[in-house]
Amino acid sequence: MEKNISHSYLENIFKIDSIKDRYVNIRKVAVFGKPGSGKSTLSKKLALTTGIQLYPLDSIVYKEDGRMVDKRTYGRMHENILSSECWIIDGIGPI
Repeated sequence: MEKNISHSYLENIFKIDSIKDRYVNIRKVAVFGKPGSGKSTLSKKLALTTGIQLYPLDSIVYKEDGRMVDKRTYGRMHENILSSECWIIDGIGPI
């Protein structure tokens, strides 16, 4: 059963004074959702609140000129992120 979380519910979560102190064991977070669902907003708030590095997957999927990177390059960059101690990932990457 899929649980939908409303935007207002998420906004209330981030009114906590120090989420970092409450959730010290959180090290890796993957944020997925449909386009326009608030993934980037949530990911940025999590990163700012916790101090955990944010990795928007679009930033490793596309080159500066807008073309997609090759599969091997993406895989290497993605693995480097996943093998790090702490991360927040925003998005799914190439499907």
